[in-house]
Amino acid sequence: MSVVLQGVVSSRSSRGSGGPPGETEVMRLNPQREQKLLEITGWSRLAPGTLNVECSETGLADVFARLKPLWHEPWESVTYPRKYRRIPQKRGGYLYYGAALVFAGQEAPIVVRRAVNPLKKRIEVYAETNLKEALGIADDDVVSISFE
Repeated sequence: MSVVLQGVVSSRSSRGSGGPPGETEVMRLNPQREQKLLEITGWSRLAPGTLNVECSETGLADVFARLKPLWHEPWESVTYPRKYRRIPQKRGGYLYYGAALVFAGQEAPIVVRRAVNPLKKRIEVYAETNLKEALGIADDDVVSISFE
């Protein structure tokens, strides 16, 4: 089954606002996450942070319900800074899916993360390289994400 989603690249809304930590900080507290992502992808490295994509698709939950995740990360295994320690439980853990990101005729392999109890339209993208630098992506650009 091939599924293609489109979305708009966005910066984290809580950056600099005193909101929850970004993925770079969370990854430092959860080295097992990086190890598992490298294991399931075969990548030699993981670019710091994630690329946030706000999807324009209606029925996004139905799309993800039809896809088989590569990995389900239980909320109990995720550590957040003390002030935000309830976020993993609230999100119910995280699901990771293999995909490809397409922008301006260029394609890169990615892993998409979506919480079990997600923010309605946001997905987060991991890659081996910084996608903004490698593909010339900027905030507000429209990207396609293809799941096989």
